[in-house]
Amino acid sequence: MKERMVYLNGALVPESQAAISVFDRGVQYGDAVYDAARTFGGRPFKLREHIDRLYRSCSYTRMPVRLHADEMEKHTRNVVEHNVTLPGSDAETMIWWSVTRGVSSVTRLIGESTDATVIIYTFPVPFGAFAKWVTGGARVVTPATRRTPPQCLDPRAKVSNRMNHILADMEAKAADPEAYSLMLDINGNIAENSTGNFFFVRDGTICTSGAGMALEGVTRATIFELAQNAGIPVATGEFPLFDVYLAEEAFLTATSFSILPVASVNGKAMAAGSPRPGHAAPHQALERARRNRHRRPGSRSREGSRLVRLQRVFPIPRVTPQSAGPHCEPDEARGRPQPEAWPFEPRAPATRRGPSDSYGEG
Repeated sequence: MKERMVYLNGALVPESQAAISVFDRGVQYGDAVYDAARTFGGRPFKLREHIDRLYRSCSYTRMPVRLHADEMEKHTRNVVEHNVTLPGSDAETMIWWSVTRGVSSVTRLIGESTDATVIIYTFPVPFGAFAKWVTGGARVVTPATRRTPPQCLDPRAKVSNRMNHILADMEAKAADPEAYSLMLDINGNIAENSTGNFFFVRDGTICTSGAGMALEGVTRATIFELAQNAGIPVATGEFPLFDVYLAEEAFLTATSFSILPVASVNGKAMAAGSPRPGHAAPHQALERARRNRHRRPGSRSREGSRLVRLQRVFPIPRVTPQSAGPHCEPDEARGRPQPEAWPFEPRAPATRRGPSDSYGEG
């Protein structure tokens, strides 16, 4: 079987031969940024949005990357197209970018690192890691380690040094080996999960942390778009655990699993009980999204929970604990073209500070 290829500093090399210097600042100091996307039906989803976010991270951290965003997209597509066509590579694929500050100079002065190390690679979406929670709901635990405050590092930058999040995950799993972490900020408000964003629903409104406390996730932005189209109010701001404990339902979002329902937070079950089934295949989701686009503005469906209504228009893997295989869609959907972006123009969600303020629609 042929090997997956990796883009490394201007060349495509076999995965087993991809190597960087031990003096690379990404190795020595975690001095790097990264981003990740994935495929649906073999095609990248919102590829350019992820690349644009990668370049925002590069700009914020002053990475000396010389590759233009268009070139990055071209090389990414080359890597994906090669790797997804390999014999036996019928699984959906994660797409990963890593950009380091490059090899340290002899003097090790930071300003003398002038050539970034750029890596693009792929690997199968790890469905087995989250399949059992898609239908049963994930358990979430808040660890003692808090999210690094924006005064120290802006959460909108996707930096590779994840020790803050790794320690939080280890603490959460020490309490429950199968739990996902939910980090709080230094004021005790919800921030984010180690791999994505956290949402909860209260009084019919979808709530999530503001951009000052959590990553501006691409999946998070898609939730805003779909919620707007479905007539579901969205609020961002500062939310303590009090609000989460009173929520009807909650869910995590991330590139790999899209939406993952939450069954409990710190052992407290969500008020709505077990997550309700509503997963849709990607091609069905696109058709629903297109139909929803032509609905009367402001009209709202009363059917089902907020999470189920979002799941019906979002490309969520159709997996169960018994069928956590390599595919995220039914056989009849394979081979159909998939979108790289949803056809919506999102509005900025309302902001909220504290439980007493009114919710707004985004």
